Amino acid sequence: MNQPWVGLNLSPLSWPKRTGISSYVGQLLKSYRESPERSAALACFLHSRHRSAKAALEAEAGRPVRSSRLPEKALFRLSRLPGWRPAGMGGLRVYHETSLYPAPVPSSCAMIYTLYDVLPLVRADWYSPFAVREYKVAFGRAARRADRIIVQSQAARADALEAAPALETKLEAIPNGVNLAEFRPDIPEAEVAAALAALGLERPYILFTGAIQPRKNVDGLLKAFLSLIAEIPHTLVLAGPLGWRGEEITAGISTEPGPARVRHIGFVPAPLLPALYRGADLYVFPSRGEGFGLTVLEAMAGGVPVVASSVSATAETAGDAALLVHPDDGEGLAAAMRRGLEDQDLRRGLIAKGLARAREFSWSRTADMTWDLYRSMKEPA
Repeated sequence: MNQPWVGLNLSPLSWPKRTGISSYVGQLLKSYRESPERSAALACFLHSRHRSAKAALEAEAGRPVRSSRLPEKALFRLSRLPGWRPAGMGGLRVYHETSLYPAPVPSSCAMIYTLYDVLPLVRADWYSPFAVREYKVAFGRAARRADRIIVQSQAARADALEAAPALETKLEAIPNGVNLAEFRPDIPEAEVAAALAALGLERPYILFTGAIQPRKNVDGLLKAFLSLIAEIPHTLVLAGPLGWRGEEITAGISTEPGPARVRHIGFVPAPLLPALYRGADLYVFPSRGEGFGLTVLEAMAGGVPVVASSVSATAETAGDAALLVHPDDGEGLAAAMRRGLEDQDLRRGLIAKGLARAREFSWSRTADMTWDLYRSMKEPA
């Protein structure tokens, strides 16, 4: 068997509550495993602080997962020694770092770093001071060490260049995909009903998914919905964990099943998400800034009309398949939501365009483009 020459960090798959970043890493792993050539070339790694998940990830990866027993701070000190080579990385030509903090890798190995967004550096007011400090440290390490940096949209590339113009030659835009086998319009009604019952929800509802934090503009969505509440029968469902200042945003919102018109249901397990999308009459995502905007595609793939932000990567991802509104335009957001619910011709058009748009983004394309980048770095020019 050929010796593995690509290393992939699986750490985001160890998180107790898997996120969009976890989906990205999981889909890359799945695609690579499906190709005998790529599978034979792949070695998997795990940051030392996630070692408790090692056995489970080895079962998911179908191979040993390499992880140092040393704390990462100790590894970084060792990496400064001349000739240092970490255990388990012998023979690697490319290491793909998918976590926030880049692992120390030998100088003989090219590093590819996925930068999910750089917004904490360009809009620090959207994040906690602690998060901004942590991000600055991680981004600084990545900018110095990475040979190539993957961003997931042209908008994210522009944000990265605003934060660090010197990175221009390192940046590679590779869009995400959407899992069309899971997010689809033909989910059986019984499956949708069972998922809604498990979540304590009833129809009709408008859906938002994502962390509850200022960047997501949930406060603007709440104001727009409350301006419509007397005209529509829908509940507004907020599905996602509390982020920074989330408690302020959701103060007074019900978390319990019942007749409340605004419900915060918290983190939704991945198996229930496709049915949650499918049961919605409208998906609304008025975020102020994103690195890609995957949830917009998930809703479109489920056959749900979408109202989304006209700025940042969200608009780039949505294309002409959503009603786009500036996040600062509260009246415009309310009007778009009303149209998305009441104008049946518009709804049919958005659903058709959304399904077509989602089909343009496959995880297999993401994996192919990423593997091509690995190959380009395997043999330095």
